Amino acid sequence: MIVLGIEASGGVSGAALWTEEQGMSSVALAGRGRHARNVADAIQALLATLEVEPEAIDLVAVGRGPGAFTGLRVGMGVAKGFAMGRNLPLVAVSSLAAMAAPACVEGTVVLAAGDARRSEIFGALYVVDPTGEIPVAISEEAAIPLTGLAAWVGQRLPSNLPLYIAGDGAEKAAQALVEGGVAAARLAAPDARRSAQPAVVARLGLERFRRDGPDDAAALDPVYIRPGVGG
Repeated sequence: MIVLGIEASGGVSGAALWTEEQGMSSVALAGRGRHARNVADAIQALLATLEVEPEAIDLVAVGRGPGAFTGLRVGMGVAKGFAMGRNLPLVAVSSLAAMAAPACVEGTVVLAAGDARRSEIFGALYVVDPTGEIPVAISEEAAIPLTGLAAWVGQRLPSNLPLYIAGDGAEKAAQALVEGGVAAARLAAPDARRSAQPAVVARLGLERFRRDGPDDAAALDPVYIRPGVGG
């Protein structure tokens, strides 16, 4: 199985390739506003470096958002074009789940906080599944004003579990939670305080495909969340 992962929901656009022989390889290119070129360049670089022909790919996984409108539209368009043009299965993965995954461990809750600008985050709460590998959402995905974040989390957080904050909006979310009286929240490790990574999208996409099969590529759309919500 060879899996191509594509992610362009935040400040980093790129691609990852997972193969049974070589494991995971990825190319992520920073820079908002250059998503189309970044994704295309990343895919081309990966295939050339690993000497993989496009026809050898078995599955395409793409981050579906929420996130930046232009990046989501481009990432989804590239993924659908690549998959449908080669009659490949396509699966979409929550970009917030991809942010949460590196921080998810048993016995904790992770707030995936994507930087939505406008003094908001895109957020959702996750726990890890029994395998210890896959984040499972325990809340809806929402665009949350920082001023209402503490109340939003407080209404949804299980009282007996510690809270960690992941994603590229983690620092501003942590400050908002402290100011709102949720002092027990902790920042995840630095490598989990980033936008969704294509390598994680590829890994979660493969697991989702094994569990649920492919999505309907023609009907698949990015997830845009606006406007912000309160509690």
